[in-house]
Amino acid sequence: MVSPESRPIVVDQTLPWATPSHATETQLIDTEERTVHRVDDLIEAGLLLLAFFGVLVLSIYAQRTTTAVTSDVTSVISSTMRQITLVPVRILENFVTLLVPVLVLGILAWRRQWRTLLQTVATGMAATLVANAITVALGSASSSGLFSALLIGDTRDWSSMPTVAISASLTGLTALLRMAGERARETYIRTSWIALWVVLGLLIIQGRMTLVSALVTVIIGAIVGSLARYGFGTPSRRGSGAALISALATLGIYPTKVVRVDAEPGSDPMSAATMTIHSQAAAGVLRESRLHASVAVLNCDIISEVRQAQARVGITEELPDYVSANRFYAVWDNSDTCYLVEATDSDRHLLSRLTNWWSRLRLRGTEHSEASTIRDSAEHTALVSQAAQEAGVRGPRCIGVTRAESSYACVFEVGAHLRPLSDIDAEVLSDDVLDDLWQQLRACHTRGLTHRNIDASSLALSSDNLVNLRHWDQGEVAASDLAQRVDLVQALILTCLLVGEDRAVASARRVLGDGTLTSLLPMLQMLALPTSTRSRAKAAKLLPRVRETLRDIAQVESFDVPAVDLRGFSIKTLLITTVGLIALVVVFSSLNFTDLISVLSQATWWWLIVGFFFSLLNAPAQTIILKGVCPERLGWRECTAVQLAGSLTSLVAPTGVGVAALNLRYLNKQRVPTALALATVSLMQAFQFVVTVALLMIFVGFTGTSISVNFFSGPLLWAVIVLAVIVGVFFAITPTRVWALKKLSGPISQVWPRLVWVMGSPRRILIATAGVVVMVLTQVACFGCSLAAFGETLSFSSLAVTFLVSNTVGSLIPTPGGLGPIEASLTGGLQLAGIGSAVALSAALTYRLLTFWGRAPIGWLALKYLQRCGIL
Repeated sequence: MVSPESRPIVVDQTLPWATPSHATETQLIDTEERTVHRVDDLIEAGLLLLAFFGVLVLSIYAQRTTTAVTSDVTSVISSTMRQITLVPVRILENFVTLLVPVLVLGILAWRRQWRTLLQTVATGMAATLVANAITVALGSASSSGLFSALLIGDTRDWSSMPTVAISASLTGLTALLRMAGERARETYIRTSWIALWVVLGLLIIQGRMTLVSALVTVIIGAIVGSLARYGFGTPSRRGSGAALISALATLGIYPTKVVRVDAEPGSDPMSAATMTIHSQAAAGVLRESRLHASVAVLNCDIISEVRQAQARVGITEELPDYVSANRFYAVWDNSDTCYLVEATDSDRHLLSRLTNWWSRLRLRGTEHSEASTIRDSAEHTALVSQAAQEAGVRGPRCIGVTRAESSYACVFEVGAHLRPLSDIDAEVLSDDVLDDLWQQLRACHTRGLTHRNIDASSLALSSDNLVNLRHWDQGEVAASDLAQRVDLVQALILTCLLVGEDRAVASARRVLGDGTLTSLLPMLQMLALPTSTRSRAKAAKLLPRVRETLRDIAQVESFDVPAVDLRGFSIKTLLITTVGLIALVVVFSSLNFTDLISVLSQATWWWLIVGFFFSLLNAPAQTIILKGVCPERLGWRECTAVQLAGSLTSLVAPTGVGVAALNLRYLNKQRVPTALALATVSLMQAFQFVVTVALLMIFVGFTGTSISVNFFSGPLLWAVIVLAVIVGVFFAITPTRVWALKKLSGPISQVWPRLVWVMGSPRRILIATAGVVVMVLTQVACFGCSLAAFGETLSFSSLAVTFLVSNTVGSLIPTPGGLGPIEASLTGGLQLAGIGSAVALSAALTYRLLTFWGRAPIGWLALKYLQRCGIL
């Protein structure tokens, strides 16, 4: 905020009209933001750090390319020209290295920015020390052949040792310029950056730096400078105080009171002042006017003033996530008209763009216009708000958009007192209010508008209990039907939380009708809800109850209403995929590709045909298991087609999960209740696990001494002891024990009745067991054919043990289809069994080709057949 000292402040503001001299006295209550810790500086440092490691990786794995590029650059001029330009280049280098810092620091001293001057000097010195440390570290690593793209030798004495060509002085200069100011605002900073790049280019041509070392020099300095900017903070360029008041004058609003309402007065430092602004119009139209502001301290109860302003415009500190980065002000003019000003700051825009990018990556099916600048963001908010007003949707009326310093502000006229729904008791929310909410949503959807973030703070009641929609920052003017249904789902869950499921659903039925209401069933997902609503709905376990209510209205079962897939990406997917890629990299990095190509060229292809036949027998084996544990009559052809279709879903789901989900869907379509179908699928997987373990023990017994595992060896014994201690501690702690028992009780309670039924029928046990035996034998046979194709064999028992252990270990990491870990574990298992690395990898990849990729086209045909027949 402005300083409380009584001294004149001059603000230059370009006005779109010429006006006579005008004086306005304004009461201003705002937070004191002399320095700002910009989040985008921290983000830029992180991105630069990634770039630094990327350049280092490039210098290792693309040494020839980087060396050739540097050689091409240095060959632009001849050696004679290089000698002629040596002295001028050194003079220019010294000028930039010595005089540019003096010039920058001199300007800061002339402007009396002593704090920035000291921070700039400290940042430059820190960057120089960091560059020296990295030079030493890379120099020691370069002795082993790494980072040779950073090295240069003495052109006068080629027998001398090469050195790392990172300039500590230029690194310090880069950090100094990054800390001193912004290129977009300061001409001398922009000119200094140009001089720095010119010097780097000349040093590359001279052969005194490589292209990679020049990039590393600048990146290191930029990282240190960005971290220093974030740590020290930078002078606030946000539009507040006199800049905000003069910006409002461009819209014809002369404020008498301005109060910031999104900050908590008890925790954020706020101050009050009286500001008198004198505007003197320049001659002519579209000319610059000078606004002189004098400031005096205002004695008032700041907390009381802020609370009253918040109550007037209906804004609290609990704002939606998508607008929490903005600043909000309540403004009154000399006619006592109240306005709400939403200011978007440039230093928060990068974070907002990354948040929107992540949201678009995580969710699919809903659109959102991405604003490239804060001006685009403010104009988008104004456009959607005005379109909503034209559609008859109540809310604060958008007056316009104006610029204040580096911020843009949307100005809304607030006609009546607004109360957010988050501050209203359920008794006050009558059925008329709920019906009015649905009518407002229907009005905006009729014009193709969507809000996309309906929560308790974006809905407010006026003094006559009419619903107002506001915060249209994420709204769309040409939205899809899917996006409109997301709006309705958000409103339905919110009203359920506020007044209960019965009243909320009854109101929605009255206004929307049963057809529209039941069409929301596929969208009832946590991902469709705003963050604040999602946490409350999850704590109340609300969504299952609402789904059940809507299914009763539609008179359908859960299997008749498939959910819309809204998830596009998640952190879990990223981690799982990364683990799989690491496993593949580890396997491939340990191989001799010359031997691998030789082995592949000598493969016996008819073994692959036999192996593919065995891989197809896996589907009938799974059908035998399912028919054995399911009391309902299942068609053999349909059930086998479902198992084949599961090979397609396994491409995107962890091992076993895709087939299980497809079986569950199939049983639901056969009118098997969901609980019974889930118990059947769970029992099927349990049978597979138990019988497979039993077969493994049998095969281990047949192998005799061929598998020499000493269970009392030091490492294995310690592993067993550590595992036993971890399990004991886990179950000794009451919260973890209760959590584990709670997680296990659900599946056990579902499977137990079906298990009792199966155990009472020996015939069912034999059928299911036979199915598992056939499944295991066909998998082992396919694995053996894959190995035999490359001229290697193992005894059947050793082959079975190797396959079962390796496949189980690889399936523990839940990557899609086990891609990566299973290949790595099968390769490692064969190597432990005495097979060469090249043959082991070839056999593992061939087995996965036959069972994973090879069956996918057949699975696709089976899935199309099942969908056409209405089975799935």
